[in-house]
Order: sequence, then C-alpha cells, then structure tokens
Amino acid sequence: AGSDETLRLMRRKYTTQRFRDAVQMLRQKLIEPAITTDLIVGHPGETEQAFDESMDFCREMAFCKMHIFPYSPRQGTVAASMPGLVQDAEISRRKTIAATLDDKMAADFRGRFLGQVVPVLVEERARVAGNTLTGLSDRFLRVDFAGEPVLMNQIVPVRLDNVENDRVTGTWLTQQGIEAP
Repeated sequence: AGSDETLRLMRRKYTTQRFRDAVQMLRQKLIEPAITTDLIVGHPGETEQAFDESMDFCREMAFCKMHIFPYSPRQGTVAASMPGLVQDAEISRRKTIAATLDDKMAADFRGRFLGQVVPVLVEERARVAGNTLTGLSDRFLRVDFAGEPVLMNQIVPVRLDNVENDRVTGTWLTQQGIEAP
C-alpha cells in the first residue's frame, strides 16, 4: 500500500517515506533501475482516501511494473476479523484503477529507452510470423527483433525502436554497431 494508514493496518514495519527514500537512493546510484512492487488493494479498513493516496504514491514512484493483488481473507489471520471490510465490487474497481495505472507507468518506462542500444538475452522465437526472436533486456524489457535462431541463449545488442503493447520492438545490431541484415 502507498498509504501510511493502510500500512499500519497491515502491520507493516515501514512507512511510505522509508520506501520513498530507498527508491530515491536506488535512482541516485543506478541508471534507470527497473523498480517493481506488489500492491494489495481492498485491505480491511482501506478507505477511498487511503486508496487514492496509494495511487498517488505509485505515480510518484513511477514503477515499471506493479503486481496487483485483491485482498482476500485468510482464516486465522488478524486481518480476517478486522472491521472495515471492503466489498468485492469495490475491490474489483480498485484493482482495475491500479491496473490501468500500471499499464501507463509500464509504457512510460519502456518508452524511456527508445533509441537506445541495450543488451538483450535471446530466449526464443517470438509468437509472430517470420524470423522474429524475443528476449529480455537488462531492465526486464521484453524485446522482439528480427534475427536468426543461432542467436538463442546469447546476449546481443538491440536498438529499441517502438513500444507495442507490453513489448518493445527493435533492431539487432552486429558487434560493430551495424544493423544486421
């Protein structure tokens, strides 16, 4: 959660400021780190204001990915018997809002790398026609590019050209920095 009140209800031992300070330190020491988070929406006692604070905090942190989980009661836990139960329809609404924000932040993150040449670990053929390969960059960007199967399991330089949905498309460059045929 990105609300100190919700974190308190969840019995977390940190605050948003402590988290903010850690993210700031990472961004000072690393170039464009890929920072992700887990987010629980609808914890008992999470008010609309607290949820809005969480969304504002997530925007401020500019995560490259959020793993969003709806609160669900677990028998025997303190939270299962807490007052302020959030209704399923409201949890679903909040999850949708958070997922929309996640999509936007992820696209913004991917877009920051356009035009750059990044190392990509080639994993497999992409699920599209032709000689398209796919792999992950050092910032966990899913990158599709034209290449030959001989590149599998190698790290190759790829110039990032376009953002397409949850992926980036690019151009494989030879070791001399020349576009591959």
